Amino acid sequence: TATRYTEYVFDHERVNFSAANVRCSRDGLSQCDFNFVQGDGVVGLHWTNSACQIAIKVNPEGKVAIVYEAMANIIHPNVHKDNMNYFKVYWNGDFPRNSLNENGGNSCGNGECSPLEDGGCFCYIEVDEEAVFSKMPRTDEVLSKLYIGAYDPLTYNDDMFSKEFGEGVIAYLAGGAY
Repeated sequence: TATRYTEYVFDHERVNFSAANVRCSRDGLSQCDFNFVQGDGVVGLHWTNSACQIAIKVNPEGKVAIVYEAMANIIHPNVHKDNMNYFKVYWNGDFPRNSLNENGGNSCGNGECSPLEDGGCFCYIEVDEEAVFSKMPRTDEVLSKLYIGAYDPLTYNDDMFSKEFGEGVIAYLAGGAY
């Protein structure tokens, strides 16, 4: 049987390193190298105390694959440098294009990224998390500002979220906050 860690805010939650470290310390736990974790139920993705940097590969069509550069022995295939799991993103303006492999390239974002031998660009990134709305949005605001989905709120316990209804919009709030 699987056991759910009670301090998750939601299943499959991704948190930054400092948040994971605070939770581990508070609960008398420490972070470790996942390669040395043994026992039943060791599944999923875990934090490690190894250094890590997040990067992306941008293919010639502007699709993105996530890459983790970690000082660890094993990198999950979904985020390995050879990852081919590209997904569509909505760019504000032009995206980094490899001038070496395609006409009309922009030197991988004017040198912000590095060209890849097989085409496309490799870019180091920073993740910026912030709320999009501070109050109930209108339908047109949701459609113009939200580009990615989330896990279905109905898959969680009934007390996980509160529902707020607007004109054509249902907001599922964790802790009553947008």
